[in-house]
Amino acid sequence: MNCPHCQKDLPVNYDGGYCPYCGKDLPPPLNVARPLDTNQKISWPWFFVILFLPVVLTMLTARLPAQAGGLAALISLCGGPVSGIICGAMLARRLGRTEGTKIVFGIVLIPTMVVVCVALNFFGCLVSSQGSGFH
Repeated sequence: MNCPHCQKDLPVNYDGGYCPYCGKDLPPPLNVARPLDTNQKISWPWFFVILFLPVVLTMLTARLPAQAGGLAALISLCGGPVSGIICGAMLARRLGRTEGTKIVFGIVLIPTMVVVCVALNFFGCLVSSQGSGFH
């Protein structure tokens, strides 16, 4: 390889950032592999669909007659934790840079998101039942 500035031959396997003869910066080699970004990208629309789908279903089923009222509680108690686990895992994979930090973020974020999702579901059930005359 030659220096693009002074045109002198560079030593074999020379990987310095500057020319040893003229001292000017050398362009980076084209075949050097850059480190891969290990963070997972989040599809935010899907994240919010997963987060709020059980809430919407809870709100819709809470409006049903009293005989089907247990369905809202079932969706709240089952759908909330499932959506919390999925959303927490998505966030952990996005925020962690190494496998270890992804695991640590998962340990912290998954239970937090489960609590948030179940609370959202209970809030949705409460709001829907208040509007329908249940007390």
